[in-house]
Amino acid sequence: MKAASRLSLVKESETLALTTRARQMTRAGRDMVNFGVGEPDFDTPAHIVEAAKRALDQGQTRYSAVGGLPVLREAIAVRYQRRYGIRTTAANVMVSVGGKHVLFNLAMALL
Repeated sequence: MKAASRLSLVKESETLALTTRARQMTRAGRDMVNFGVGEPDFDTPAHIVEAAKRALDQGQTRYSAVGGLPVLREAIAVRYQRRYGIRTTAANVMVSVGGKHVLFNLAMALL
């Protein structure tokens, strides 16, 4: 089977390229904070791994609500109250798959 010619138009992700560059700069001794991919530079904490396993064992394998699970949104609201003194509710919290997705949704909502 012959691949479509438009396949040659697919390029490396700019985000991944910048992340690679930031890692190189960090290794070279530059003090920086890398917000490139949104991927932490540490292993997932054990309590999160265990919670994910429990969720899978309980059959939580379907898509969730667009704005995030209500229990997660409530937990985020509580955390912001405790950590930053910001009074909010789950109704004012939206969970997303990442920063680019949020910005895209914002643009689509406003434009």
